[in-house]
Amino acid sequence: MARLAVGLAAALVWTIFSVAPGRAAEIRAYGDFRVHGNFFQNQNFTGWNGTGAQTEDPVVFFQRLRLHFDLPASDALSFRLGLRLNNEIWGQGPLAADSSVPDIEPYQAYLQFAVPDTDLRLTVGYQPLSMPHTPVFYDSVVLSTDSGNSDTAAVVLSGPLAADILSGTLGYGRLVDANGPFDPSTTQTGDEFDLFFATLDLTLPGVTISPFGMAGVLG
Repeated sequence: MARLAVGLAAALVWTIFSVAPGRAAEIRAYGDFRVHGNFFQNQNFTGWNGTGAQTEDPVVFFQRLRLHFDLPASDALSFRLGLRLNNEIWGQGPLAADSSVPDIEPYQAYLQFAVPDTDLRLTVGYQPLSMPHTPVFYDSVVLSTDSGNSDTAAVVLSGPLAADILSGTLGYGRLVDANGPFDPSTTQTGDEFDLFFATLDLTLPGVTISPFGMAGVLG
């Protein structure tokens, strides 16, 4: 998976900058890194797991790495690639001594470009996507994939409808496709779950209103 991710990144750099050969190559990168240790004693008042079938280890260390690469070809075209090593345990799997287990995975990959002669932007690919929500909540209680842990394969059109007052978003996403291009038999099964949604952001003096509508289709 690590080799696949690096190969994908290289291919995308080549593709995007071949679109604008006169522009100097530019890559913007940022990310976060976290290590934490957990100490537990007498979990569930027994030292066992919830079913009483396993004994606790009192000290466990976790590590997480997330990297984002932004590849702008111009002000109207850019690509985002996100790679991560997600919440692995020290001494286990890819973080075991002398491990040959690859665990770096792409978890964001989307293209964003401006619609010609408009202020609209189209975002296509595996991207963070959430419905509007009040700041009281960390993220949307309806559809929440903007926390950095999960994303959605979608096409999203967004932009202003009235300058400084009203903006909107229109989108489609495929959340699940269990069988891919072929169902397991000659009988079609409802293994896809698609999402259609629209949002508005109305900003008035002292108040912001963000109505939205969303419909899911299983089939």
